Order: sequence, then structure tokens, then C-alpha cells
Amino acid sequence: MGAPKRRVNPKVTSRVDRELKELTLREAVKFVDKLHLAVDPRRCVIVNFRITSWKRGDSPQLEFLLRTLNTVCRVLGDGGYASRKNCNLVVKKNGKPFFRVSETATTKAKGSPAWKAMVRLARKRKAFYGRIYHVRPLIESVNSALKRKYGSTVRAVKRKTRNTTIALIILAYNIKQSLYDRLATHLRVPYWIRVQ
Repeated sequence: MGAPKRRVNPKVTSRVDRELKELTLREAVKFVDKLHLAVDPRRCVIVNFRITSWKRGDSPQLEFLLRTLNTVCRVLGDGGYASRKNCNLVVKKNGKPFFRVSETATTKAKGSPAWKAMVRLARKRKAFYGRIYHVRPLIESVNSALKRKYGSTVRAVKRKTRNTTIALIILAYNIKQSLYDRLATHLRVPYWIRVQ
């Protein structure tokens, strides 16, 4: 079985667009990157980020995302970040881990008392754990805002150019958020308004 045939879209005008449209699926995979974000949920500001290949897992990236932070209060993450190593990392930063706990997760510490405490809390006090964990949709809204405002794709072939473009997008987003914060302070209105 051969590789898929190349197709050219006649509506594509720029050289880069033509080159990207001509790629086969196998060739295009090398242009897919994954963006990992550390977000402050109080102001929805991106504190740190990392760009990796689409094949890389989430769990090993947490150490890099938290490296610039001396202390944290809570660290929320989906099941991809749930590991004993990450729980220990969060505790070292004086924080509490709140990762999505799978149904099959065991309460065995295996060198991580923080993991054991997190799994027990998630199982015994589901409502309490859920209220804390469900700040995550607010964090996911940052991903959504980035994609809506700046698009979900970056039109660059070279990795360095793609990474620079993504870094500039994150910088622009953080500037926008800080301007919102300054305006709210200036007008003496709360940054967050509860919706009834």
C-alpha cells in the first residue's frame, strides 16, 4: 500500500499554504506541536508554557512548567498529569495536587504520600474535591481564547519560527489580560462578576 496521493487546493494562493496543502498525512505529522500551559486561574494569565512534539506526554512537562514558581497553592491538571512524581513535585512547592483521578487508581503511596492523600480525598469527599477540581474549565478557557483570538494553527514550516510565533501569541494574550486587570482596577469594578 503506497502513501496517500498529494492534492493541491486551487484556492490556496501563498507559497507556504501550497507547500503545506501538498503534504501527505505522514509528512504533515512532523508539523504538529503540542502546547502545555501553566495558568494562574485568578487572572487567567499564562505563567509558563512549553511546546513539545505531539507524541510527548503531559506528565513529564509539569516539572518544567512549575520550575519558575517558588511556591504554589494548588495544582490542577487532567489525568495526563496525574502521577506520583508530579504529586511529590507539587508538595515540594508547598502546594496540594488536584489531578483527575481515574477509577482504577490505587491508594498505594509507593513513595508518594501526597498521591495517597489526593486519591483518598477524591474518593471520600467527592463533592469537595469536585468543587476545587472544577476550576479547570476556567483554565481550559485560556486554551479556547487563544484558539479563538489567534487561530488554532500557526503558518510556519520551520520549528523555530513556529515556536517564536506561539511565544508571541502568548505574550500578546498576557498583555491583553494585564490591560483588562488595570482597567478593572482603574474603574474600581471587580475582575470577576458572578453570573446568576
